[in-house]
Amino acid sequence: MSGVVAPEHAEKWKTEITFDRFAAILVGSVALLAALLGVVHDERSLAGSRASFEATRLATDISARIAVNSVGTNLSYQSDEAVLMLQMDGSDRALAAQAVGDSGAAAVGQAMVRAATMLRAALDATQATSGGSPADDYVASMLKMTQDDWAAELAEQGHQMDIAADEGSHDRDAVLGLSLLALAGVLIGLAAVLKEGRGGWVALRGAAGLAVGAFLLGLLAAI
Repeated sequence: MSGVVAPEHAEKWKTEITFDRFAAILVGSVALLAALLGVVHDERSLAGSRASFEATRLATDISARIAVNSVGTNLSYQSDEAVLMLQMDGSDRALAAQAVGDSGAAAVGQAMVRAATMLRAALDATQATSGGSPADDYVASMLKMTQDDWAAELAEQGHQMDIAADEGSHDRDAVLGLSLLALAGVLIGLAAVLKEGRGGWVALRGAAGLAVGAFLLGLLAAI
């Protein structure tokens, strides 16, 4: 009878339509997830690289500051030691000369003491202006850096390292999600070859499972 479809044909067409619809929805979902995970991957990768670069920069900066500050401190100690030795030598010489009545040697010793006093005043004035003109701001900050400053910069460097590690973990989730979607695409292609038979449905369901896994990894990567 014209216009009447046999039940077995109707069932087959229904199966084909359901299979094709499921495959089309799955293809669209995979494509959308791939686009979103690609964006998340780029953002996480960029943020991780930026934090890693900042942590490296801070580590280098801390090392440079410690080195410069140590040089300045060592020079200050050496200068203080030289002044002290000059003053002690002058005092000893003056006392020894006075004991034997040698006025000339006593005058030399007293002159050494006065020279040490003047040198001490000059060094104090120099240390009071350390880190000032003509040093630029960066060098000045190195010379004036304190233990608290170092601790603060070290804390910030550690914070940047933590950010880099966290962003790297999220980025790996995104990359793994993209890998699952790539495998899902392969299974969808296999399902298109196998059609609506048992093998085709198994391939589509497998692709759907991988897509769900990629979606969950995307959530982990994004939050």
